[in-house]
Amino acid sequence: IVFLLLFVFLRKHIIKPVMSLNRDILSIRLDSQIDYHLHMDEKDIFFELRQTVNGLLFKMREYFDKTQENQVILINKNKELEDSFQLRESMLEISKSIMKTDELNQIYEIILKNALKSIKHAKLGTIMIKDGDYLKVVSHIGFEGNSIKDFNIPIVDSFLYKATDGKMDRLVRIDDVKILDSFYFIKTTENENAYIQSTIIAPIYVAEELYGMVSLDSLDINRFDDNDEKMMSFFQNNIEIAITKHLMFEKTLYLSRYDNLTKLYNRRYFAEFFNTNREKALRYGEQFNIVIFDINKLKYVNDHFGHHAGDAVIVDFSKRLSDIVRKSDIISRYAGDEFMGMFFNADKNALNERLLQFLNDMENNLVQLSNASILCTFSFGIAEFGVDGTELDQLLRVADERMYRFKKEYCKQYP
Repeated sequence: IVFLLLFVFLRKHIIKPVMSLNRDILSIRLDSQIDYHLHMDEKDIFFELRQTVNGLLFKMREYFDKTQENQVILINKNKELEDSFQLRESMLEISKSIMKTDELNQIYEIILKNALKSIKHAKLGTIMIKDGDYLKVVSHIGFEGNSIKDFNIPIVDSFLYKATDGKMDRLVRIDDVKILDSFYFIKTTENENAYIQSTIIAPIYVAEELYGMVSLDSLDINRFDDNDEKMMSFFQNNIEIAITKHLMFEKTLYLSRYDNLTKLYNRRYFAEFFNTNREKALRYGEQFNIVIFDINKLKYVNDHFGHHAGDAVIVDFSKRLSDIVRKSDIISRYAGDEFMGMFFNADKNALNERLLQFLNDMENNLVQLSNASILCTFSFGIAEFGVDGTELDQLLRVADERMYRFKKEYCKQYP
């Protein structure tokens, strides 16, 4: 009886608690989803042990939670590094393109392509440039060509204008474009019924003036996040720098080639053009003519009507002269009232007759100013490449001498 009672006691107070504890411990999931604790009963002989195990489980849960947080932080950091690397690669490609091409439209395409590559939530996009009171599309990806070709929109109807209350001074994210009261249904390349649902737009400023905007779009609502905004902001700053640099490069290139007053080529570019064609002419035995033009009595115009009138005469003459030359020929402003031209595929005598006819037209068509009508005539001299020389200085010297002889005779007839 004693042994039986002892067995019953052991079974109830020792064996069953041990089995229960063992079962509970075996039920513990040792993974990142730990959310379990042992049942607690103060009468349990293993109460303190259960309490200790629960404490360990709590510590393990804290550890796994912290590990998960660190993993998320690490993943985000890696994503930021990848995004940063992609941005730098994109900006490097854009910078290289500025140096390789003179075409601004090609640069727009490269900018848009790299923007979409960098901001992966975007699937399509446009670059629009300010044109008066309108924004016109200059580059697009993901839109049906005929639908967006020649598309322009009043600035006041643009998403950016409405989202910034007309200020257009900051980047905006629109999670659902249908909340705005103006929406243009432009077909995408996805399918006929797929239109943009969300967008992120950045204004482009050059020299503190609104130049245009870049818009990256998605076919889903709520597609963009805070990281996309950061990426777009970085991209926006670099786009503005890239476009500003290119416009400055274009301006510098233009000034290095063109005369500011007449918009004709300048003397420097004329010399470069001559040297290029000189080598070709010597190699293939080609012939062309160099002509020097000098406006007659421009000093008289400046003295009696003012230098603004003299400039008007120079501009008028340059326009009329440009109208009579062929596309293969080239005209440049030499200095002051002198111009020079290179005429191809023209016999010297035939060219002389053509220029005399042009002179006759100038004599019969006065330059009309606001306060006067001025007679504008000119003198000219022709030098033949290969006959009068093969160097530019030689040819200009010969043409200049012939021009002064012409001027002397002409002024005798028209003092």
